[in-house]
Amino acid sequence: MEYKLQKNVRSRPEVKPPYAAPRYIAMSPDQWSVFWSLTIPHRVRNFWWRLLLHKLPTRLRLVKFKIPQVTTPTCAICQETPEDDHHMVIGCPLKEDLWHRALAHAGKTLSPVEIWNMVTFTTLPRKKKGLEDHTPLLCIMARVLTTVWQQHWATILDDDLWSSDKAYSKYLLHLWQHGMQDD
Repeated sequence: MEYKLQKNVRSRPEVKPPYAAPRYIAMSPDQWSVFWSLTIPHRVRNFWWRLLLHKLPTRLRLVKFKIPQVTTPTCAICQETPEDDHHMVIGCPLKEDLWHRALAHAGKTLSPVEIWNMVTFTTLPRKKKGLEDHTPLLCIMARVLTTVWQQHWATILDDDLWSSDKAYSKYLLHLWQHGMQDD
């Protein structure tokens, strides 16, 4: 069987929703503008920015780059599935529990797919006018992302077990320390 390549034909990457935002769907300038204008700590903005660029140090990525300390792509927290971007942020069942509890505290109920699509800006309006309505919820999500990031690395580096109760307590402590109220 002979295969011929056609000139100027680009195949799009296979996407497995909601796990990966297609790379050919870039955020609009207005979405980036709103992202950069969110009142959030630098450490979470860095984490979120890396997520949006598909550059998180997930176990799947670290194994691909042959980092000697990471021998398996399996999530070190739940030890159930490979840790890709989605799994590192919300797909891990233990982290998903934190998301639901934190959003419930803010009076919000979103499915994991809705959370992922908002965090990745996939389903948000591409123009600033409609996007600004989502700013309060994006700031809440940034607070949860802060806790996910801190607890993830505390669990990995301190060789401690993930505790949903401990993670939720850290989330509430973060809100209290910074005098933040969920609207």
